[in-house]
Amino acid sequence: MGLTSFASLQAQFISSIGVKGGINFTNITFPLPAQPWNTKTGLIAGAFITFRINEFLSIQPEFLISEKGARWGGISEGNFVTVADEITYLDIPLLWKLNLPSLSKSVVQPHLYWGPCWSTKLIGTRSTQMDEQIKEDKILDLNDKDFSLIFGGGIDIKALTGKISFDLRFGSSYSSIFKTDKNKNKVISLLISYSFN
Repeated sequence: MGLTSFASLQAQFISSIGVKGGINFTNITFPLPAQPWNTKTGLIAGAFITFRINEFLSIQPEFLISEKGARWGGISEGNFVTVADEITYLDIPLLWKLNLPSLSKSVVQPHLYWGPCWSTKLIGTRSTQMDEQIKEDKILDLNDKDFSLIFGGGIDIKALTGKISFDLRFGSSYSSIFKTDKNKNKVISLLISYSFN
């Protein structure tokens, strides 16, 4: 009886459980416009669960390991120097997902989503290269937490017993990632996921 009730509850509210992964294109906004930083790439991967509210609207919490940061190159003391900040977070987005009308609804379903994301710093390193010498140090003045807003869209495609999804999302921090300066993460993510219905 208990297993039957749980299965019924799952079928009614949980529309899918899945895994996803992809690529981040990240940058850090700095208060000094004379020293712009460049975009770096990183990996993003994790799992999610989708709770159906109605035919069109769902809530989708996710648990993701996400690599962020930025790169900078310039002249320092007569030498060309490159600096790369690489920061790995545990991201927990809580997204509203809106399914859009589709002419091929039985196979392809477009969607939009938006929502907050809470991030916990796992590790942060700074790599400095000068005259073919590379030095790596921990970034000591990172805040442990970050908060951002995410919005984006994509498509769900039915495949076997589940769905394959392709997503493009944008994220922007609303809190400083460093303790000493007002620097924020900017992230564009390309993701592919598979969900089990």
